Amino acid sequence: RADEPWEASVRRSVLVDLAFGTEDWVADAALFALVATAWLVPDVRDDVAGLVAERFDAAVRAYRTREVTLLRSLTELVLATPRMPGEVKEAAAQRLAALDAERS
Repeated sequence: RADEPWEASVRRSVLVDLAFGTEDWVADAALFALVATAWLVPDVRDDVAGLVAERFDAAVRAYRTREVTLLRSLTELVLATPRMPGEVKEAAAQRLAALDAERS
């Protein structure tokens, strides 16, 4: 329900559960929905930036030992998230450059 306060809302809870679940298109879609919400609802931007940054950090750590199929998309979402801290954006930009270099 759109009239629920964000922090305690069912929509936030569901999106967070999906975003931090299995690394697949569902997690990717949930993260995209969180970022889209942050663009539309300025009051949630800090929360969403924190969630996306946390998921990005987990994906980067996992990538050290195994493939993370949504890492490129997640990196692009970090760069698109409003109020994302500069150091996280810089890490995402570096990761994106590294992923591009691996493709070459």
